[in-house]
Amino acid sequence: MPSITPTLALSILDTITSKVDEGSAGDAVLRIYSAGTTPPTNVNDALTDQVLLIEFVLPNPAFNAATDADPTYVEAIAAAIANIPAAATGDAAFARVFNRDGEALWQSSVGETGGTEEVLLSSKSVTKDVETTVINANARYPKDA
Repeated sequence: MPSITPTLALSILDTITSKVDEGSAGDAVLRIYSAGTTPPTNVNDALTDQVLLIEFVLPNPAFNAATDADPTYVEAIAAAIANIPAAATGDAAFARVFNRDGEALWQSSVGETGGTEEVLLSSKSVTKDVETTVINANARYPKDA
């Protein structure tokens, strides 16, 4: 695996997160799903029995500039995301980020306050019609990629 400088990692991540704001068909979104029988291993895997629990609309721009805040990766924190009532009841397992044209760009882990996952919710236990808060949503890129 090649080793890259933090400066290059920051530039790569800023390029990746800028893709969220591309397109004109609608809003960029963060979708939170249940695990189903088997959660998909990557963003290209088709959804099967996973349930869409919540769809958060992302602001434009969706992510702030990447920062070098961790010894192993750089990260870009999402801009403020409004609370929204859940569409279904279930336990949040993973998230996908979609650009403004509806293209899935990446898949992230989901946790709750105090966790180390890329997307942190007020609670992983989601209830239909009850507002859920995104505590933190970020994109990460390793320094040694």
